[in-house]
Amino acid sequence: MKKSRALYNILFPVLLLLAFVALWWGLAVKADSEYILPTPAATLEKLWEVLSDGAFYAAFGATLGRCAITFVLSFLAAFGFALLARNVPPARTSVEGTMSVLRAFPTLVIALWLVAFAPSRVVACVVAGLVMLPTLFSELSALLGEIDPDLAEMAKLYRVPAKRVLFSFYIPVVLPSAVKLAGAGLALTLKLMVAAEVLAQTANSLGGLMNLAKTYLETAELLALLLVTVAAGLLFEGAAKLISRRIGRWKA
Repeated sequence: MKKSRALYNILFPVLLLLAFVALWWGLAVKADSEYILPTPAATLEKLWEVLSDGAFYAAFGATLGRCAITFVLSFLAAFGFALLARNVPPARTSVEGTMSVLRAFPTLVIALWLVAFAPSRVVACVVAGLVMLPTLFSELSALLGEIDPDLAEMAKLYRVPAKRVLFSFYIPVVLPSAVKLAGAGLALTLKLMVAAEVLAQTANSLGGLMNLAKTYLETAELLALLLVTVAAGLLFEGAAKLISRRIGRWKA
């Protein structure tokens, strides 16, 4: 049973990928235009050219740097708000209401407003952060909700310092799930960052390269950059899942 499940887990993604490539190839042949939809082979050839260009790594590194800073700040802020909402009942309604407003607020409006006077790289970080903050808050609140409330009561009863409660109770309990969440969050932050960079026309960025490819009708290069973004997101998620499993085994 385990062998058949493992085989299925390997074969299904491969078959899905082959079906996607076949569909892509068929649509490219039907379009009969490299400007509309290049073939998978043409896109892979352009991908090799992109990966051989030093300017790509400078732009990609800048995007990853902004992505990491934005995610870390959003994660810490979301964790702080989640702790506040859990441990300070009078503040819970205000915090959850604020997050609901941020979740519903059209970030495109903020981006169009900020782009008029703020540096484009700042606009990209703000837009991605405003989307990630309420998303991470919801996920972290759910993780904190899994903690046994008796532990918190016991800590209060024995007057355990707040710092020790945080590092000895909260963080160890949520760490494996938080690491997995971080992987998915980084992948989402990268996607949002690239979209915001395209909107803000950020120089020296992955989104900026996509903008140039769109302007000069380099569809194959645009798709190649898209493949890089998808691959990086999958790498983040895969690495986080692996680390999360290792942490879970270590704790056990």
